[in-house]
Amino acid sequence: MAHRSNRPLGWLLFGTGGFLVAFFLPVHVLLYGLLMPLGFVPDPGYQATLELLRAPLTRIYLFFLLTLAFFHAGYRIRDMLCDMLGVRQLDVVLAALCYGGAIAGTIAAFVLLVTVP
Repeated sequence: MAHRSNRPLGWLLFGTGGFLVAFFLPVHVLLYGLLMPLGFVPDPGYQATLELLRAPLTRIYLFFLLTLAFFHAGYRIRDMLCDMLGVRQLDVVLAALCYGGAIAGTIAAFVLLVTVP
């Protein structure tokens, strides 16, 4: 019987995370990292931003964006290490470390988003 691979799940998280992060994260960086601090866009202020973060839909959006970003990074780092260092025989260990880091980041994002006042 042929061995079934679990790589399609990794590819799904990698592809979806790559698309969403490439599509949405630059908007956040542009707005909150450049345009608002430089005064090109009016800064809504701390309280307005906190009110936006209190909305459940915003928290769900940020949770999925961050989760998929973590898994995209984990897949990319794992493949880079295997290819650059030539340690494909350590693929299982590297996958556990990289995806373990993605899971830890996901848990941290969840905790932070839940505990925001």
